[in-house]
Amino acid sequence: MRMEELGDKLGFEKGELGIETEEARSTKLNELQILDLPFKSIREAIKDAAEAIKEGNVIAERGLPRVYSEQEVLRCISKFGLNFHTQSA
Repeated sequence: MRMEELGDKLGFEKGELGIETEEARSTKLNELQILDLPFKSIREAIKDAAEAIKEGNVIAERGLPRVYSEQEVLRCISKFGLNFHTQSA
């Protein structure tokens, strides 16, 4: 005797013995998919916002002026054959 048949004879509802029919599984899946729809759109919106922030950061970094240290400036000048001696304060 199958568990479903035994459950029916003992008065259990379908699925109460941990055995689900294909219809019950399909119904649960559909319910989960319906419940997931708003969260899916929220996840997509968060991903879109994160991507926009990343793109904005890249643009902002390009727009920042580069500040060169004294050593970097002197290194570049020395490439042209000019030598400057700095005095430490």
